[in-house]
Amino acid sequence: MNNKIEYVYGDLSDKQLQSFQESKCIAIDTEFNTTMLDSGLDLVGAVLWVVQIAHDDGSVLVVQLDAKVDPINLKTLLDDKKQLKLLHFARADKVVVFENLGVMMNPVFCTKIASRLLTPEEFAHSLKAIIFRYCNVNIDKDTEQQCSDWSKPLSTKQITYAGEDVIYLHKIFYKMEEELLNSDRSKIAYKCFDFLNTIIDADMTVMQNIDIFNHKNYRNSK
Repeated sequence: MNNKIEYVYGDLSDKQLQSFQESKCIAIDTEFNTTMLDSGLDLVGAVLWVVQIAHDDGSVLVVQLDAKVDPINLKTLLDDKKQLKLLHFARADKVVVFENLGVMMNPVFCTKIASRLLTPEEFAHSLKAIIFRYCNVNIDKDTEQQCSDWSKPLSTKQITYAGEDVIYLHKIFYKMEEELLNSDRSKIAYKCFDFLNTIIDADMTVMQNIDIFNHKNYRNSK
């Protein structure tokens, strides 16, 4: 296991909270139980089990939640409106964190949205694809780990798998930021990130696994 990836149970310590608050920005990912629909993830009733957090110094915390423990320090960190959060597919992570912890993470930078803005001609915008594109690293998105039970004590493989989902996001972010500025797409990117709050409000209002922004959901759509 990467020695910079540390397993935490229940909540961050005060020392860990202080350390990660000092990071210019933090990378976030989550593991939760869900199913896949034709339109994407089914987030209705999703239970959050693990939150991964990366510091800009390269250290990573893999925090496994306990239903009996209120993760006050974790929520304090995620609710900091002055610290940028880096996520891949922020739409899903923001909903699940809000539904389970009552925190709407803001502000955010979504690498999936940025990738689509920067390379709309590309078909692959998965985390695995952009890590390879920007870091030249081919991570193992092990289906066995991805679909494993995150509610039980985590194995070394699970902790490593979870940590790798955030450990590259800072490097990708800095490269994407430069590309967005050079292509004059930075302003529209951040407008898209801000608009996620409106999309999520709609998602949580409808809560029927229907994406109201997906034209395929409408009959006779153009």
